[in-house]
Amino acid sequence: MFHINVRRSLVSAAVTAVACSAATASTAAAGPLQPDPCQPLRDQLDNIYPSDYPNPAVGKLAIQNLQRQLLACERQHGELG
Repeated sequence: MFHINVRRSLVSAAVTAVACSAATASTAAAGPLQPDPCQPLRDQLDNIYPSDYPNPAVGKLAIQNLQRQLLACERQHGELG
């Protein structure tokens, strides 16, 4: 009975090792995560308000300008179809 438990443990350990190796290989094949080149524009849009400007119309134009820049960035980097 001792031998059966040892064999099951060895098989279980081997299966686990193979599964971990496959997961590591697939992660390595994908390569490291690349930083989002458009994130600074998203951050700016998250933190800009028309009231930040002396004239609300100017603030609205600033937001629209950032939105256009973000759209151009997303197109350039293939985030939009």
